Amino acid sequence: MFKDRLYVDLPDGVLQIGVDPQTGRYRAKKPSERIPSGPELVFDPVSKFWVPSTLKRASGQAEAATNKSTREPDTGRSDDEFELASESMPIAHFTERELVGMRREEHYSADTNTLGSYDRVNNGKYPFRDRFGRPVRIRKLEREVVLESGERYTSEQIKPYIKFQGYEQVARLYEEKLQWRRFTEADVKVPGEAALIGQSMVVANRRIANGELIGVYGGTLRPGRFLQPNELTFAMSVSDNTLKASVAIPGMHVAGDNIISRINTCFIYDAAGKPIAQARDGYNLQVVGFTVEADLLMGDKPNRNKYSLNAFFATQDIAAGTELRWDYNYSDEAMKLLFP
Repeated sequence: MFKDRLYVDLPDGVLQIGVDPQTGRYRAKKPSERIPSGPELVFDPVSKFWVPSTLKRASGQAEAATNKSTREPDTGRSDDEFELASESMPIAHFTERELVGMRREEHYSADTNTLGSYDRVNNGKYPFRDRFGRPVRIRKLEREVVLESGERYTSEQIKPYIKFQGYEQVARLYEEKLQWRRFTEADVKVPGEAALIGQSMVVANRRIANGELIGVYGGTLRPGRFLQPNELTFAMSVSDNTLKASVAIPGMHVAGDNIISRINTCFIYDAAGKPIAQARDGYNLQVVGFTVEADLLMGDKPNRNKYSLNAFFATQDIAAGTELRWDYNYSDEAMKLLFP
């Protein structure tokens, strides 16, 4: 991938490709096209080249296309400008049940959003939803945010992740970059993290470049006063741009359920293995709050409100397979509440 363009090897050269939003498969793409219109291409593991899918079917070796073994064109530029998609793990196709689930509007239930739970279907749902599962559609998006450090982040990378009715097209953006799995003993960084074994963790599914967006914190909008204790783990404030995971504070929150909400943090532990403070380092992601205006339905009428859409950017080059971590920014008070 070079400058957000994906290139693959053909038997007779290099070609730019893109994902067909209707089928989820790769097609040849002209540089001027937003949606690819060329022939469908698949990867041939024997020749290590990408070929037209009709040739694969004719040879009896039809195979689902993934972003495996894509590469960058030789432009004479330095390697750090490129992203080796050949590191990527295969992406499973969405089942019919999952495709239907992305489109289904379901009433919110905290009982299904617990530690260790995860459903990839939620990556294809709109990032803001009301308690009935209806999209809280974003109408305006802040263009740029400047942090206290002086770092500037723009919202251009966010737009594909908030596409209305994007469904599997949006879900595929997450799965192309991220992979959810169970935390194991081998993943423990400090002794206190043994308590995480069996719970969720998220790793890079391919190499992620410094400054690259990996997604937004998505879930159900919930007033803070209605949050139950078991919901606090995944509740994040959307009332402002404080960039803090929320703990029993006023205002509106998002009860996260997409893969971003399953990313872990780093704590300092006492001798008994109890988390007592937020660690100062160990993170490879930065959360940036972008102000948005979105329509929350009150009955059948839209009510325009301002929220903070929390987007996550890599703060360094991240190799495929590396666990992702971000600073929850829990206060001492929050730590005592969550870990009494």
